[in-house]
Amino acid sequence: MKDNNSLVAITRTKALYTTNTCIRGERYPQYVNFIPSFLDGIKFGYRYTCENMYNELFDLEEVSFFNELALKEGRNAIIVASGTSEWAGSGRLMSHVEPDYNIKTPFFMLINILSGKIANKLGWHDYLTTDATACVSGYKAFFEAELLIKNNIVDRVLVIGIDDQVNTLVLELFGMLNASLSERDEKSGLKPSSFDSQNHSFRLGHGVGYVLIENERSIKVSNNTPIAYLNKTVLGMEKFENPFGQSKNGDGYKKVINEVLKSSGILKSDISFIKTHGTGSKSNSISEGNAIRDCFGKEFIATSYKPEIGHTLGSNAIVELDIALKDAKSGFVRGIKNRTELDHNFLSYDKKMNIKNILLLGSGMGNVFAASIVEIA
Repeated sequence: MKDNNSLVAITRTKALYTTNTCIRGERYPQYVNFIPSFLDGIKFGYRYTCENMYNELFDLEEVSFFNELALKEGRNAIIVASGTSEWAGSGRLMSHVEPDYNIKTPFFMLINILSGKIANKLGWHDYLTTDATACVSGYKAFFEAELLIKNNIVDRVLVIGIDDQVNTLVLELFGMLNASLSERDEKSGLKPSSFDSQNHSFRLGHGVGYVLIENERSIKVSNNTPIAYLNKTVLGMEKFENPFGQSKNGDGYKKVINEVLKSSGILKSDISFIKTHGTGSKSNSISEGNAIRDCFGKEFIATSYKPEIGHTLGSNAIVELDIALKDAKSGFVRGIKNRTELDHNFLSYDKKMNIKNILLLGSGMGNVFAASIVEIA
C-alpha cells in the first residue's frame, strides 16, 4: 500500500479504439484502423472528427459522473494530450490528398479551444493545460499529474488523450517515412507486427481515452476505488542527428528505463511485463528491442498493442494503459499480433499470469522517450 502522503491513484479509465480497417489517402494509400462514428463529423462541416471523438468518449453517463465529482471538495485539473497541435489542421490544406479536409474548422489547430470546451462540459475549472510532445504526450501528462498531486496543487487530475490521427498530413508523413504499411505492402502479405523478422510496421488508428488520477483526500470524498498506482514517470532524450530516427543501441530507451527503475525503487525482477512502444517499424524494433535486452537480459516479458489497434499517436499512452490495466485485471498479458516466430520474451501468444507492476515505454519524433511504472492495486 502506498504512503498516504504520496498517493497517486488511478481510479477510472476509459478508452475507445478499434481493429476495423479501411484504406484512406490517395498519394500514400494505406489501411487505417478507424472508428466509423468518428468520421461522421465531416457531414456537418465544423462538427468534425475530433469533436465526435470527445462526444463519444464523454457520453451522458460520463458527463454526469464528472459533473458530480467537480462539486466534491478538492481542486480539479485537466491535462489534454494531443500529440501535436498542427497535424490535423495543416492536413486540411493538402487538397491533393483524399479525403478532403477543407471543410474542417481550426478547432484542432487550437487544441486549447477544444480542451476548454471539454473542461466546461465536465465542469472542471481549476486547472487546464495541454501537451503536444509527439507520441509521448500522454506520458508527459502523467509526469505533470504526478507533480501537481505530490505538490498539493490539485487533488485530482483527468488526463485526456485525443487526436485526429487519420488526417491527410499524418498519412502522408508516415507514408513518406515508410513507417506505416502501405496498401502495396499489405497486398504482398505483410502484416503489422513488432519485434518480428518477417512482419513489421503499423497502421495508423483512431483512439481516444482518459485516466482519472486522485490523491487520498480526493478518494475520501469521491469514494472511488484505486485500480492502480502511478508509481513514477520519467522523460528523456538521446543524442541522434535525425529527429525522425532512433539510435540502434536504444540509448533513449535505456536512459528512461534505468531512471524510472532507480527513481521508483522497483527492481527489474518485480516488473511483471513491459508494454513497449512497439510500433513495429524496423528502426524501433531494433532500438527498443536492444534497449530492453541490455537492461533486462533474458528475464522479461514484453508486448505491443499497436499491431492490433493501430498507432494512436498522442493518445497512445492513455489508450494502451487502459488496455494493460483491463488485461491485468483479467490475469493475462496479450501476445503481439501477427508474430511469425515463437517468442517467450516479446510474447507471440497470450500468457496467463498475476500482474503487479507494469513498465510502459514510449517514444516520439524529436528523439524524446518516456517510461512509466504502474502498480496494480
